[in-house]
Amino acid sequence: MPNVKDTGNSDEEIAGFSADIANWKQSLSGSSSPLLANKVRDHERRLKRLQAERGQPVRIAVLGRFASGKTTVLGALTGTCGLLPIAENPTTGNLVEISLHRGDSSLQEARLRNWRVQIVDRVTAELILSRLLSIAAGLLELEWPAGRELLRRAQNPKSPSLWTDAVNWAIAARAKEHTPKLRAVAFEVYRFARIFEQLLHHSGCVLPVSEAHAHRLMTLEDNPGEIYDGDLHAIPRLASSTGELSFERFTDNELRAVFPAIRKILVDADLPNEVANRITTNRQLNFQLVDAPGSGADGSSIRDEAIAAVELRNVDIVLAVTNSRLPGDNQDWNSDITRTWGLEGKSRVHTAINRFDELPISAELPILERLASQSEPVSFAELRNVCAKTLFVLLEAARRQVLDRDYTRITLLSSLAVIDKCQAENVRLGTAAFLRTNIDCSNRDWRVRQRMWQALGQKLQGIATTDEERAISRLLLDFGDDGGG
Repeated sequence: MPNVKDTGNSDEEIAGFSADIANWKQSLSGSSSPLLANKVRDHERRLKRLQAERGQPVRIAVLGRFASGKTTVLGALTGTCGLLPIAENPTTGNLVEISLHRGDSSLQEARLRNWRVQIVDRVTAELILSRLLSIAAGLLELEWPAGRELLRRAQNPKSPSLWTDAVNWAIAARAKEHTPKLRAVAFEVYRFARIFEQLLHHSGCVLPVSEAHAHRLMTLEDNPGEIYDGDLHAIPRLASSTGELSFERFTDNELRAVFPAIRKILVDADLPNEVANRITTNRQLNFQLVDAPGSGADGSSIRDEAIAAVELRNVDIVLAVTNSRLPGDNQDWNSDITRTWGLEGKSRVHTAINRFDELPISAELPILERLASQSEPVSFAELRNVCAKTLFVLLEAARRQVLDRDYTRITLLSSLAVIDKCQAENVRLGTAAFLRTNIDCSNRDWRVRQRMWQALGQKLQGIATTDEERAISRLLLDFGDDGGG
């Protein structure tokens, strides 16, 4: 897991920057070094940013594709396993922002409270619409000049008829025979523009909502891959869109209709001291976790990826969760990070190769078990030969996602192993029902595999001669010790 304990803008960090700037300014006296002058200016800008952000919560986005185990990773970080719904099938989803708080000394189990829903604000809505229309522009046939003119009008954010123009383009695009991808984008444009236009006077509002309704608004049961072929006019007008907005009074159809205009769902999490101390020993838990909807599955929504890309502008750290059985599977958001922050964006990324307890694949298992149990040492060449298509492919894909291909920004992770280790230390990371189903009564194969990888890490540690070999043995040992947590 990424070390977030020292991420905040502490007095020491600010004081260190101030001292560096003072020393460099002194060195500049009587000097005309442009390199040093640029360094002073850069650090002065960064110091101003640190001072402005001081006291603000550290915001961590948890990203990953459907079935990467992202929600369980989030639960293992916060002790909330079993409190957030997990989609069984690929669906469209909304962001969930969890603000962490240290509970009182009597709290034994994490709890979620104060559920709210934030409607998309106008600036964010325009960014989402712009992204959707940019995708459409790349798909649109050149021989449809009328469609291109409609699209050009819909891409003008200063137009007073922006949302009507977007709806009109979507209707026209759906009326023609196009590729399935363009039809899907047209559906997203129509649905988003039509609903947001009705909610303009509520844009940016944060409204209270019951836990049950919050859960309903986290994922939409309909598979977008199926409804993209549906009737646009089946999307209802919101009878409750004027005056006071109350989700409790919405019909099922209205809840489904308003879904695209939700910016995110907000909730406060009170953590027991034992769980909070795993994050920081400070009295105040100054962290917010942003759980982005799983992307990349056939049924996930183009709009989901657009809204997650906008949210990336406001986070400090990205924890990218990869399914160990699907290496190299996070390229979509990786391009969003580069688009948002430039090349320095990789400095914010940590990668967790999750569900590592499910490896190796069956063909490799007996060979690795023999290597782990034999008395003779194991060479890296042997390990690479056996795991060429799994472990080393995963590590190479993860290294492409992080700054300087740095192994210290990568974790081999098993959420179940983390939860199991903490439970043995009387730290509960989930509800009793979750622990009973997933830990106490679960298949024990993952524990066997964890011990196997640990044994291999111990063998490799003794023979490692290069930085890469030492890094890989450390990753395996960390996984064996506590599941990578």
